[in-house]
Amino acid sequence: MNAALSDPRPPAPHAAHASVYAALAGNVAVAVTKLVAAVLTGSAAMFSEAASGR
Repeated sequence: MNAALSDPRPPAPHAAHASVYAALAGNVAVAVTKLVAAVLTGSAAMFSEAASGR
């Protein structure tokens, strides 16, 4: 029997998945930073930036 067919472990994550997760984590970090800056400064423009995700 083929070893690949009998191995019950799921395949390792693909490199593309890792880069998508890294980009998502980076975007979340930027959004949180903008939200914190908006709260600390009271800046309406920063609130808008945090809400729009730009």
